[in-house]
Amino acid sequence: MSAAQQLQLEYPANATIQSMLNLRPDDSTGKRLHELIVSQQMGTLPGSHAPPPLGPLETFRDSFYRGWHELPLTEFIEHDTGLDHAWWESFSIALLCQSIQNYEAAKLDEKKIDAFVAEKKKAIHGSLYLFYGRVLTKFPPLETLLSDLKQQRLGAEPKDMFREAMLHNAARWTQWFAEGWWTDRDWDLFNNYAKYIALGACESEVEGLIEQLTRDGCPIPASVGKGKDGWCSYIRYLDGQPSFDHSCIDQIVKKTVMADLIWYHTTPRPGSSGREKESFYYSRKFVEKKQPGEMFRK
Repeated sequence: MSAAQQLQLEYPANATIQSMLNLRPDDSTGKRLHELIVSQQMGTLPGSHAPPPLGPLETFRDSFYRGWHELPLTEFIEHDTGLDHAWWESFSIALLCQSIQNYEAAKLDEKKIDAFVAEKKKAIHGSLYLFYGRVLTKFPPLETLLSDLKQQRLGAEPKDMFREAMLHNAARWTQWFAEGWWTDRDWDLFNNYAKYIALGACESEVEGLIEQLTRDGCPIPASVGKGKDGWCSYIRYLDGQPSFDHSCIDQIVKKTVMADLIWYHTTPRPGSSGREKESFYYSRKFVEKKQPGEMFRK
């Protein structure tokens, strides 16, 4: 444990805010966020098909992600990321096509798929910063502190008090850095921005906080500084998680991607069993003409 982790920040005006400021989240929020993003793309997979000979209409989502259900907080993803439903649909199509290509279940344009997924992944990485703050509210220690705040009669808004607490400790952070104690600046600062968001701050308020901390001499790393190239694109919390590409769904969809469909004609020809087999049925159905995956056909 670093010296900075052993030292404590101070905010005499409110013990709960002080505890919140000193709380250092682990990687569980990043894991949960990753799970929610993967679930989001599963849930937005479009299209349907009717298995032969007279099978009822079935959505591709039910075929490839059988048992899928919406997870709490996914309803906020489009709002918090600014990526609308159509955006997530196209990402879900590309990801499944990439998995189908990976298992060689259909002939698709691999270069087009990979370029499309890479562009989508880049957009996701630059859009998660507000959603991370929302997911952080479910980190049990923070959830407890937020609940405690709701029970208190405060003379100011909690988010304003938290901002004041961060500014109150700018000189302390500067000292820690000068002494070589503050070795995890990016993680500490980003997670405090996220706590500020959890208390209701918007993007512009976080930007204003960063500006003031900088003016007060706080040594803020560029990775969590202002703007889209700073804290808005910080994704260290995703370290150790699968990339947002086919690797995060391969094992989930493999059985269906590789599945053949065997069926029987209701009125077979004389002397025939009526048995038919369609190899890689679900994969080929998903990418045939007028179906979602058509855009990635060769």
